[in-house]
Amino acid sequence: MHEHEGLRQTMRHLLVVEDDPAVCSVMQMGLEADGSCRVTSVDSARAAFHIALDDRPDAAIIDAALPEVHGLALTRAVVGLEIPVLITSGDPALQDRMVEVGCPFLVKPFGIGQLVTETRQLLDAASQRMGQLMTSLDRMLNAQRELGFVIEQSHRLVEESRRFRAERLKPGSGTSSSRAALFDSLLGEAIAATHADMGTLQAVDPTTNTLRIAASRGFGATFLDFFAVVGNSGDSPCGLALREGRRVVIPAVARSEIFTGRETGRILRDAGVLAVQSTPIFGTRGGLVGVISTHWARISLPTDGELAKVDEIAHRAAKVIDPS
Repeated sequence: MHEHEGLRQTMRHLLVVEDDPAVCSVMQMGLEADGSCRVTSVDSARAAFHIALDDRPDAAIIDAALPEVHGLALTRAVVGLEIPVLITSGDPALQDRMVEVGCPFLVKPFGIGQLVTETRQLLDAASQRMGQLMTSLDRMLNAQRELGFVIEQSHRLVEESRRFRAERLKPGSGTSSSRAALFDSLLGEAIAATHADMGTLQAVDPTTNTLRIAASRGFGATFLDFFAVVGNSGDSPCGLALREGRRVVIPAVARSEIFTGRETGRILRDAGVLAVQSTPIFGTRGGLVGVISTHWARISLPTDGELAKVDEIAHRAAKVIDPS
């Protein structure tokens, strides 16, 4: 009796995401054959994300080609939950993109023995996470020590934003009411396209390389004052998008390392934000000229189709911010 209980305690939990039932069945049988693993299999990215969030499996095996939400987008979200991932794909054209994600991968067709070997290596990597968690705790303590400096910077940025707002309201200043209306309309489209609840559209101030809010929906004064001027420090999705020139998707704010020990996470949570995406806006000459972000009052993972619509809206916003 006790021996069986010990086996259950050491048994590893694997999440397999595969939309081909036959392939999925073979993978599950092979992985569970020696009794050291139990497998939960699903055929969609959305179901997989919720299992990863709620059950926290030891590792995940994800097919790169999934319906509705691309397997690589799901992989980034699962890795963001600190769950190691093995990617599978039958499309050689996806191999370069799989390398970019930074996860090991298997090219279909593969043998069960090869799958089991790769999975064991993945689980060994998961066992090493305990030491990494200790490192994370040290980082958290360092972040707390830096908090005073962050607060001081925040006060300075708020004062700077207030001066900016005052300048903007002067007659003849750069942002006309018609331009502001365009920004608000584009932001409304992005919120609707992603089925979000709130959002911001920020333009880059080229003199300071900071983001300044040009339009917002659904936020109060505390949020708007805090994020009125954002640098490229990387402790917020929009700041990270500015620094790295790429889209940042945070399906679960409370689980993201970006906000660990950061005031930005508290401000987002106080505003009712549980998920956020920030998409860079590139000008007609190629430089980054702004960021458009949408926020959800629930845990959410936008689809590839929804993000494609945001890209199209960002392209139109670029023509307003940088018409030359």
